[in-house]
Amino acid sequence: MNLLLVLIKQLEINELNLFYNQALIKLNGFIKENIFTSLYINNFHLGNFLYPYLQGILNGNVNIQSNYDFSYIQLSGNISLNRTIYTVDNYFSREQNLYLKTDGTIIRNNSTNIYLNVYELSAKTINDQIPFIVIKGKTWLTFGNSQNYNIDLTQLKINYKTLEEKLPVNLKATLISVKQILEKGIELNGKANLTFSNNNVYKTDLNLLLPSLHPSPINIDVDIEQGKTAINFNKVSILGWYNSLIVKLKGNMNKVKEKWIPDIKLFLQYQNPQLSEVYNNIFLRGRMLLEANYKINTIKGKIDINHFDLKYILECEKENKELCPYYQVEGLNLSLPFLHTMEKKTFISYQGFEDIHLPEPNIKIKSIKSNYSLDNSYYQNGFYFLGSNDHNAIEGYLQYKENILWIPYLKFYSFLKNRPNGNIELKNFYFNLSDLKPENMNIAGKFYIINYDLNALFPKAESVFKGDVSGYIFFRSNSFDDIIRNINVKSSIYKISKDFAGFAVRIIAPTIIAAVVNETLRIEGIDLELNHGVVYTYIKVKSPGFFSLSRIIQPMDEEIRQERIPLAEFIKRSQKEIKMELE
Repeated sequence: MNLLLVLIKQLEINELNLFYNQALIKLNGFIKENIFTSLYINNFHLGNFLYPYLQGILNGNVNIQSNYDFSYIQLSGNISLNRTIYTVDNYFSREQNLYLKTDGTIIRNNSTNIYLNVYELSAKTINDQIPFIVIKGKTWLTFGNSQNYNIDLTQLKINYKTLEEKLPVNLKATLISVKQILEKGIELNGKANLTFSNNNVYKTDLNLLLPSLHPSPINIDVDIEQGKTAINFNKVSILGWYNSLIVKLKGNMNKVKEKWIPDIKLFLQYQNPQLSEVYNNIFLRGRMLLEANYKINTIKGKIDINHFDLKYILECEKENKELCPYYQVEGLNLSLPFLHTMEKKTFISYQGFEDIHLPEPNIKIKSIKSNYSLDNSYYQNGFYFLGSNDHNAIEGYLQYKENILWIPYLKFYSFLKNRPNGNIELKNFYFNLSDLKPENMNIAGKFYIINYDLNALFPKAESVFKGDVSGYIFFRSNSFDDIIRNINVKSSIYKISKDFAGFAVRIIAPTIIAAVVNETLRIEGIDLELNHGVVYTYIKVKSPGFFSLSRIIQPMDEEIRQERIPLAEFIKRSQKEIKMELE
């Protein structure tokens, strides 16, 4: 090209037309003190050259101006690619129209610098001129000994519902998990700077709006330096939901003898005095704080939750939306310091966690309620599953240290017509997370129900759920590797109302046995045991006297019925029975 320019001191092209397969490429320009070229393209089918990767009809005009050695180039123009189809892993997208309007400058010396003003980069449907993707902004790119990308994004707006229809099937399937977050669109603006050299630098100050999550934008402010032996998190800050959500990360990671040593501090806070929607009918109020320091081989921090409320409203077709079911947890308070040592395999003795002295509670929940009871009765001011107007729902003590979560007690307070309704309590529960390897993790605990009237959950049930129930569950697993076979569960209902006993027997015993028990025998209690993935049931029944069919089963006034049921079949049968009763 340089030789050609030496030979040609002056060249003027008034019009040069090239025709190819119904396409027209028109060129005009001149070479004088500098070089100027204007290129016009009409009806050029890219599929002739790029099929199956890219298809479309190219139209547009581009103006290029340069000096003799092409060290300074200016360009401008607009390009449209209509009926565009592209492929990703052999899956085709649907047709769409793309449009670009831009101008810019390219400067070549020791490095190459590219300045671009993007007035519009958009994607539209074939028949609709309203774009579903719009990008506007400026960029400055440098290529040389180091690479630098500066982006000033004025607008990035995506209508995801329309975009999804145009995506290849494999991309659409990949995005299903985040569809609810994206379905109302995406908007992004701000500045980003990426530098790639011996020390990479990442800086952003972006505002991201996801209307499906919240009507206010999320600010993402990042300043990270990455070297061969160190990564410095100078600033990582996320502010969202009118600054009610704050996430900050600061610290560094240093490489010592091929091993990365962290010293990172994380701060997360949500604070809002009003019950506000944060996502898809989920409302939050109160303050939640998490502080953690990941240093060398430990994670140390605390969780503080104060006067925290959570409310979830179900979608329904009722004309009066206030009648749609909701579930609410009110007044959660928790103060929990924690310490976890990474890669430390911990062993514990279950007996070591028996504690006579009960510490003061550090977790409290005021109430757990809904506007519907389990038998679908509506309550205007809320139906209390646990707690009442003047009593807490839950009180207990949590401790996390030496890789073990320990709960010496967790009491659940239920009330029936504002009177205490029996005792429900979790005792001496521990969860050993060990080194986070499933084979080294274990769990154990005891759960008690004493004189609990099930009618508190089903206030308008005619019979099935009336009467007190007492029982317990002991559970323990020495390994989380194949948890179903390794967990050992024993439970017993030793006080049970007649009607509920019949309901329980139908769940855990064959139909013929259930019919015999219901008609002829009195249930004294029911035991269940889960061992190696099989449910064993023991139904303790007693003859009411005189002749009964119990003697056909076993010639004794008292008998125990034992049955082996695979866990999956047991769960399926239980779900079916419960559904039938509620209907």
